[in-house]
Amino acid sequence: MKIQARERILSDIICKSKKYSTDWKATYHKVPNSFSTEYYIFHENVGVYLIQEYQKSPYKIRGIGSQIARKVDEEVHDQIARHSGNFGIIQGNFNKIMKNLKQGLSPETIIYGAFQGIDYGINIPVKGKISTSNQIISNLNHQYNVEQKKLSNKLDLMMQDDNIYTSYS
Repeated sequence: MKIQARERILSDIICKSKKYSTDWKATYHKVPNSFSTEYYIFHENVGVYLIQEYQKSPYKIRGIGSQIARKVDEEVHDQIARHSGNFGIIQGNFNKIMKNLKQGLSPETIIYGAFQGIDYGINIPVKGKISTSNQIISNLNHQYNVEQKKLSNKLDLMMQDDNIYTSYS
């Protein structure tokens, strides 16, 4: 298991989405007794990714992740399909958005275009279903216990280095 920066894992997922843009599944939750969030993102033809992140400041999110499996457990895949809403990974090009706004496109047109696959500066390369079911998270954390703990330990060290647990004085 190769632990990488959150941005690198998201880039890998986006790269894989060029071949598989739909039918992604995800689940996430706030980690108890922590300031972090944990995401499982998977596709039956790609595998399972685990990302853990925290808000370092109002302007910066830090995190790590890894591809933790090449196959998706069919039971988990079916559970998320039954208990889910929609999600996507959104990419934005600020300069392109500003150019289109200056040319008279409304913000609504730019956003609506992203959902229609028109790139006015916002793109949604990964689309799928997401669930916040505690049972699904529990099943995944049990199934990928070793990988989840490795990431959690490394993230905890990052958070300590960033003084996330240090109170203001």
